[in-house]
Amino acid sequence: MKHEIDMVNNAIEYYRGLGYKVSTEVPFLHRSIDLVYENNGELNSIEFKRRDWKRAFEQARTHIYGSNKVYICILKPMKGVSQELHECFQDSPIGLLFYDETNQNSLIEEIYPASSEHTKWDIGQQWLKEAFNKRFEEELCQQH
Repeated sequence: MKHEIDMVNNAIEYYRGLGYKVSTEVPFLHRSIDLVYENNGELNSIEFKRRDWKRAFEQARTHIYGSNKVYICILKPMKGVSQELHECFQDSPIGLLFYDETNQNSLIEEIYPASSEHTKWDIGQQWLKEAFNKRFEEELCQQH
């Protein structure tokens, strides 16, 4: 796997396999969220990065205003969770996922859970829901 888009495309299939409604590149607050999935009526967002997890973390910080749960997903490090990763995520509302390209049965592994107990904006949640549904319909039309 050479590109971030490969991670996203594989994650789409992974989350669809779990029965979730999934959409990509969902516009939110002058950016786009790599992947948003709906689980029991709640929208969860994921920012993917092959490298530079700190940049993904910064990007994901704005997602909390519209998402129930926010994650970043990075390639599973060979040496596991570094001290720096641990310190960043242990008290953060943003969760950490590892992408393990060697394990198709468990492609995405939750390392630090995302909190749903963070400040969400009602209008932000409405914007994200509308953008998610619009992107989902567009992507559905492109498949046919």
